Amino acid sequence: MMRAITVDEVHGFVYWSDLAGGKVRRATLDSSNQRDIYNVTGGGGGVGFVDGLGVNPEEDKLYISDYIGRKIVVTSLDGSGGRTLITCTGYPRGLVLDLSKRLLFYSTLGPSVYKASLDGTEVTEMVSTLLGFIYGLAMNGPSRIC
Repeated sequence: MMRAITVDEVHGFVYWSDLAGGKVRRATLDSSNQRDIYNVTGGGGGVGFVDGLGVNPEEDKLYISDYIGRKIVVTSLDGSGGRTLITCTGYPRGLVLDLSKRLLFYSTLGPSVYKASLDGTEVTEMVSTLLGFIYGLAMNGPSRIC
């Protein structure tokens, strides 16, 4: 079952999460050449749960929110070199990038939305009021998150 999806129009790929196997997969935009590129392990070595993906084609990076592992991971676009970028206090869900401002936004289970620089520094809680559960984030025009 697919949960998260993002498109890299520059390199011609689509990325999505496979919840059953805790994997991130990639294919060309015509849906050919499908393959696993990253295995997500949750806390304690269990299978992770990818709930958000974001692509930065300019720097060949893929950002992954690992719900079970409580972290944001960054890899190269082929899935190699994966490392923890942000260790989250909550369970990260939606994820979106603002490449023009070099920012990453992510939501956590519950009412919080955070922003951070693309290198994982300067993590700031932006919203923590009673919004309910935030499952996804999107950019609505230049520098407008919704």
